Amino acid sequence: MFGKVSVTAPAPAPAPAPAVGAPSDPWATPAHEPAPAPVTALAAPEVPWAVSAADKVKYDTIFDQMGPEGGTVSGAKVAPVLKRSGLPTATLHTVWSLVDVHKDGQLDRDWFAVAMFLTMRTKRGESMPPKDQPLPIEIVPPSHR
Repeated sequence: MFGKVSVTAPAPAPAPAPAVGAPSDPWATPAHEPAPAPVTALAAPEVPWAVSAADKVKYDTIFDQMGPEGGTVSGAKVAPVLKRSGLPTATLHTVWSLVDVHKDGQLDRDWFAVAMFLTMRTKRGESMPPKDQPLPIEIVPPSHR
């Protein structure tokens, strides 16, 4: 009843020849347009620090009262300050393990502020970040990101 119908695709049209003086690469930037700058890395949006400006001022005052040497204070000087929080020693050890990022027993003023922030946050009943994982970026001082 119906005969076989053969369907063939039409042959593709030949590509047009490039215009005189045109680049042979269709993706090349035309001579009249500047080439875009290479993308080396995507800039991450600035994440605000969890330590408020008002708290940072308070924590800096405490830091300065401990008599920093070379811009840092030792764990021996920080321990009594953190113990005033009344938190269990094991919790304070976790705080220390999170902020002593160089594992040298010393904190600079920004990491001391993080120690105080974590201590006060934990005292209010908020959870402590896991000590076996990196701190969330908002807790890391901007000077150390």
